[in-house]
Amino acid sequence: MYAQQQTVAVLDETDLYISSLPEVTEWCYSASGKDAIAVGLITKPMFTLSAINAFRESVKKALTDMGYARVEVTTDADLYYAISKQGKQGTAEQVERLCDMAQKRR
Repeated sequence: MYAQQQTVAVLDETDLYISSLPEVTEWCYSASGKDAIAVGLITKPMFTLSAINAFRESVKKALTDMGYARVEVTTDADLYYAISKQGKQGTAEQVERLCDMAQKRR
């Protein structure tokens, strides 16, 4: 008889914070330690650009307060895909590249 293995998802402080946001339906991120983090968000509809920008800035500030040196938050679907493909752990160069892409698309 085989022992059944259960995979337990371990949530870190970043996952816990983002999952607590009622505006967010899905998220992904790629981080290189506390040096840099690129966050992709899929949110409930927000109808003004100012609301979207204010929300992204509030998430960025909260992650900066958690100790990340560079934070880029995006709601761009193409970048969301690139970030999710990269995975949560990335090299500094990979995460910086994602951050640069997010910064250019603002």
